[in-house]
Amino acid sequence: MDRPLPTRLLEISGDSYETRLIEPAPSSTGKYIALSHCWGKMKLLRTLKDNFNDHLTSIPFSTLPLTFQHAVQVTALLGYRYLWIDSLCIKQDDREDWEVECSRMQDNYENAAVVIAGPGAASSAAGFYRPRVQPPLPPVRLAGNNSGGEIVLISLSAASSAHHQRRPPREKASPLHTRGWILQERLLAPRVLYIGTTQVYFECKQCLFFESSWRPIDAGRTASEIDSKFVLDLHCNSDAERYYRWYRVVRTFTACQLTHTSDTLPALSGLARRCAALLSDRYLAGLWEKDILHGLIWHLATPIAGRLPQYRAPSWSWASVDFEVGFDLAVYLHDIRQAKTAPLVEISHAATEALGLDTFGEVSSGYIVLVGSLIPITVLSASSTTSTPGPTAKPRLIVCVHGHRIANFFPDYSHQLSPLSPSALEPTSKSTTVHSIFFLPLLHSKTGSVLKFCGLAVQRLPEAEEERENEGGGEEQRIAGAREKYIRLGLIHATRAPSRCECADKNGEDGVHGMPWVAYPKREIVLL
Repeated sequence: MDRPLPTRLLEISGDSYETRLIEPAPSSTGKYIALSHCWGKMKLLRTLKDNFNDHLTSIPFSTLPLTFQHAVQVTALLGYRYLWIDSLCIKQDDREDWEVECSRMQDNYENAAVVIAGPGAASSAAGFYRPRVQPPLPPVRLAGNNSGGEIVLISLSAASSAHHQRRPPREKASPLHTRGWILQERLLAPRVLYIGTTQVYFECKQCLFFESSWRPIDAGRTASEIDSKFVLDLHCNSDAERYYRWYRVVRTFTACQLTHTSDTLPALSGLARRCAALLSDRYLAGLWEKDILHGLIWHLATPIAGRLPQYRAPSWSWASVDFEVGFDLAVYLHDIRQAKTAPLVEISHAATEALGLDTFGEVSSGYIVLVGSLIPITVLSASSTTSTPGPTAKPRLIVCVHGHRIANFFPDYSHQLSPLSPSALEPTSKSTTVHSIFFLPLLHSKTGSVLKFCGLAVQRLPEAEEERENEGGGEEQRIAGAREKYIRLGLIHATRAPSRCECADKNGEDGVHGMPWVAYPKREIVLL
């Protein structure tokens, strides 16, 4: 079935693979193939303002890097005439054109008849085709007779075990699967043809089929895995499960690499736009308005050295850091299945301001206006541990209120709680009290005798630093007004039996009513 065509395409004609850039008429439909590839560090052929008209006339096949040549050949061999390659179909030095086309990335990959990819190609110069890695057990050739008595040769090879595995081998460590942009391209594509280093394999919304397999693998068997097809409108019984899958995507995406870290939000904008339509929700710099409390409880796999030198996202967004992030998915699954989680804050308003034309891409500012308790904390160092954040991990830091240990603290920054604080905590310190740092409780739940709560460590933002965090101005300044402004410093998390709670309220009660937020009146603040 014909689908809407992108703004530009490569047209392939003749046995010599003559190639040129074309601009189909608006609302044109047809069939085309898209390429998913690693750019690599080498300088590659791109469409620029200066060579745009030349590319409309011709792009000599010999000038194409090897990966592009192979993509052109595969497109022609599959019987297609049109090919979409990002570096050639988008003017790479035209900011406005790049933003417009980035906002159409979802359509470009979803409407492609098939996306082709070479997992082993680390750059545009590497190419798809290479000598195959031989299987562990080479085929055995036997002579036999057919029904007519004629001698025939039979080749026997070991049956692939891919269909028996929950996570089939798919060259996960290949250059292709380590790149940030590639993730959404693969997840948005209706079908992907991989030209791998050992075999060709095919992935679609129904199955995964290896050249060496004797039957396809049902996508339903691996639907819960991030490296199966991410089908938001399939295998999902509720919006809560879709949010859960989004958090899995974020976790996988942040472990990938980006050549330009400013692409953090643009590289997921197509997938975010797809989710927004399915969820009927508002996208806020990587989080979702209707599930924002769960979206706020991300943590870093390893704390980073300090804040980014240039603004990229609000401090409460995972996009504000350059490292792999995780979510307490076990707690999240419990929450959506048991529905026993209670919020400890009231969200009054939340918004972000787009930096350019793509409303799902880069942002210039963002804020959350909320009403909650702010509890001054003391931090005890547990720097001798080497564990990573998570509900079962040994904490690096411990939060105390009035001398009582109440929770584990997983900071976003390693050597400083914040570069804004002159009394910042060094990892070697045994303990410290930083009065400008507070615990902001977000959620709590109780199952039997087990109480769980989590929130953020936040710091009051000095007026001198508000401009950096509030670059957008306009509507944000009007709504935020003169309210106190805070930034996120990390995640605070605890799981404990209420009877063992060491921190009681002024009446000496234990349990939920004895948790520290009870003794502190709620106030309205702005989280930047």
